[in-house]
Amino acid sequence: MAECAALVALYTATDGANWLDNTNWLQVDGGVTPCNWSGVTCADGHVTGLELPRNGLMGSVPAALADLDALQVVDLAGNRLDGAIGRTVCRLVDTVTAFAIDYNKVRAAGNRAAACLAQLDPAWFATQTVAPADPQIAASTANSLTLAWTPVAYQADDGYYEVGYAPEITGPWTAAGQTVDKAADGFVIDGLEPGRTYYVRAYGHLAPRRARRPRWTDATVAGAAATASDDTVLLIVYFAADNDLSVYVDPLLERLRRGTLANPNAVVMALVDRAGDDNTEVWRIAEGAAELDTVFLAQLGQTELDTAQPANLSAFLSYARAATPATRTLVSLLGHGVGLAPELAWIPSVTPEEPNPEPQPGIPPLPRGKFATPTDVTSGTFMGTPALGKALLAATDAGADPFDLLFFDQCFAGNLDILYEVRRAADVFIASPNYAWFSAPYQRYLAEFAPTRSAQEMANAVINVYQRSLNDAHPNAIFWLTRADIEAVAAALDDLALALVDAVDAGARAPIYAAAQAAQYVDTTQCGRGNLTLGPPDELLGAGSFARALRDQVDAAAFPAVDAATETLLAALGNVTGNARVGNPYLEPESTWDYTDTLTILAPLLPNAPADRAWRASLYRADLAGQEAVWTPEPGQTVVISETFAYVVDGQWDTFIDAWYAGELTPTVGEWCSYTPPALVTRDGDPALHRDR
Repeated sequence: MAECAALVALYTATDGANWLDNTNWLQVDGGVTPCNWSGVTCADGHVTGLELPRNGLMGSVPAALADLDALQVVDLAGNRLDGAIGRTVCRLVDTVTAFAIDYNKVRAAGNRAAACLAQLDPAWFATQTVAPADPQIAASTANSLTLAWTPVAYQADDGYYEVGYAPEITGPWTAAGQTVDKAADGFVIDGLEPGRTYYVRAYGHLAPRRARRPRWTDATVAGAAATASDDTVLLIVYFAADNDLSVYVDPLLERLRRGTLANPNAVVMALVDRAGDDNTEVWRIAEGAAELDTVFLAQLGQTELDTAQPANLSAFLSYARAATPATRTLVSLLGHGVGLAPELAWIPSVTPEEPNPEPQPGIPPLPRGKFATPTDVTSGTFMGTPALGKALLAATDAGADPFDLLFFDQCFAGNLDILYEVRRAADVFIASPNYAWFSAPYQRYLAEFAPTRSAQEMANAVINVYQRSLNDAHPNAIFWLTRADIEAVAAALDDLALALVDAVDAGARAPIYAAAQAAQYVDTTQCGRGNLTLGPPDELLGAGSFARALRDQVDAAAFPAVDAATETLLAALGNVTGNARVGNPYLEPESTWDYTDTLTILAPLLPNAPADRAWRASLYRADLAGQEAVWTPEPGQTVVISETFAYVVDGQWDTFIDAWYAGELTPTVGEWCSYTPPALVTRDGDPALHRDR
């Protein structure tokens, strides 16, 4: 029975109904037995031979094949088999004397399976259909892309390579042609349009041409590249790495350089600041060449910039724009992120001659020497949300000359208050609401920045490339939206805030709090707990999940204004394009991070929460400028709130937050999350850039 079941499993797994010859298969009556099935040989009532060469088998080799424990001859060569062969194949080693699986597209699932396959047939892998090694774009013109590769080592038989291209990774794919033989080391794809991004892929047919070739859909994507044009796309990179991210400066620069090889239209102006003194650099990168730019720093008369100073950020953005006029200008702000942070000042201030105080626990925005923080460690400063808004407005003529795309490549920037603060600085924004893993695949991003693409199309490509660069051990969320989307969400949240104030006054605290508890949180404010759990009492939650929970928890008949406002907010959020992955983070594998929402807002915690627990709420007021605040790690150290948020001034969410808490909250600065998990090496061997920020 086991042998019969194994044959049926092979038939089912390899599309037996469409084999070229499947005579008698699956018949067991009228004197027909499995030993009469085409290609099957038996002795003493056991299957000893399985010979189905060039018979159109398509699919994977089932593990049940190993249940044919009397098998001596196996010939599955010249079919369309693919996938991994597991270590159960080792059970065939003792009985099989002739084994052929040539001219398919199979691989070994691990070292043990590979060793057993090699024992069965030392040359089994040589003829498998594989992608050519090291595919890369060698040249680009306005109408062509040249794909180069390393030919396969197996040169017997008369195989060849087939090449295709598509405008999107999902297709539709067009066959560009095939090489004369498999000694070829490249192919020119022509007939393309200027200034467009194309995905290119190639694979080798190593079998003789008479063998049925594998499916085109099995091809391996070699990557994306852009054809040349007369237009320029400028990417301005501002990497505030004067902290524990310093070690990633050189790998990032190399990725940027590689990215310009795939896009002749792209020019990168990158300011990077490493840990320590006198090591701020500006690089101009284009067509695979990186040159040190000394003009900008010379104009400032400095060799070490405080990257947390808004004046330095705005000055560099303006300089890069002036130095490289472009059809489209994109900005990437890399570094650690903290979520919404008001402007804070120490008293007394630190003068240039005064040493920094001893590092204190908590508060990355006020690190004073804390290394793994969102700050310029050398200068001991950080950039709050209002300062960021001012810097970006200064670089865009108060929003009259916005960037096409602004990418917050950092944690926690997908907060409405942050995006509202900078809304006039760009047409399109990309941000992560919680943790943004430092995969930094800029070599792939740059290939997507073709002049013919809109900022929205580029943003969509970025969030998809970012997601593909990670795995389930790096759960994450990322989204893009326009300036109009930010304003629409803010206006809808205003209506919801006022409706919730009325509901609170009418005694509806319980269902509102239940909705808040049911919403999706990000782990930003209470890492002192050390559990890295996404949930209350963290202070930022997803606006969409909160609105949906309100719809479930609050009686629509009793509070129609809340019901109407939630629908308006959900409609506005429906224009936000997100991409999310749920999983178990490698730094806390027992936890599940299932955040799939987009924009975050300040959460209503327990109405009687103390200020050190609801500290963001204690600072979420329009009247705080110049007021002193308590710093929880050391209450004797005074902190002053110098400026609050634009949305607090313009919007109504602070009205609801103020009404929500039972008593007035003392202005308090609490703890931000700060941890440094180990770096990870990416699958393609690039320097280790996978980590959190």
